[in-house]
Amino acid sequence: VGGGVLVPANFNAPGQIVLSGSLDACEAALGAAEEAGFRAKTLVVAGAFHSSLMAPAAGAMASCLSEAVFSEPRITVWSNVSAAPHPIDDPEHIRQSLVEQITQPVRWAQSCTGMIEAGSTLFLELAPGRVLKGLMRRTDRNAKVVTNDEPTTTPAE
Repeated sequence: VGGGVLVPANFNAPGQIVLSGSLDACEAALGAAEEAGFRAKTLVVAGAFHSSLMAPAAGAMASCLSEAVFSEPRITVWSNVSAAPHPIDDPEHIRQSLVEQITQPVRWAQSCTGMIEAGSTLFLELAPGRVLKGLMRRTDRNAKVVTNDEPTTTPAE
């Protein structure tokens, strides 16, 4: 759009995609979406997250993470970038994915679908609110999501 950057930043749920990029490109996309009859709104954020405009931050993250010690995970850890589990025997893969997620889209809906297909039956939303529960409802209505706003004695409930 006019030479600006416009990319998908988050695949949140079926029918909900967040765009990121240069301000002029995002504003043009907002207008085009509204003209086409889509519901669209501007999200107030501090940067063009999950776009190539974040490459300097990714470089800084890579530098910082080069000093960090990574071990093989003891549990399955899913990647926002690949929407798949990190290889359990390759901690270096996790380091690289943490850098990539700064400039690559978050594949949230695909990750949730993959976790369900892998056998996950319960999801815990640890932050206050119900945003992720709402996204999961759009992704798979049968998935059980317990939010931080719902007191529980055990996650197995």
